[in-house]
Amino acid sequence: MVEVKDDEEFGLYVDMPDYDSFDEIEDIFIEHHDIEPLGAQFKDDLGEEMFRLWFDHSVGRKVVQNVVDQYFQDNS
Repeated sequence: MVEVKDDEEFGLYVDMPDYDSFDEIEDIFIEHHDIEPLGAQFKDDLGEEMFRLWFDHSVGRKVVQNVVDQYFQDNS
């Protein structure tokens, strides 16, 4: 399960397992929920590519988690 995490300073975030799921779920948030996450692609300390979606705290952790859970349930 992909878990929504919270950074007190920057907001909620979700680390996606790959670019395709990152891109698809970003579209779902924008097109179906009118929520525009901030996407980021970076390399972790081991040089692995990471894909992260950031959300403002006002979105609500439960809302983000529900969308993420539904996405992975539909795509399993």
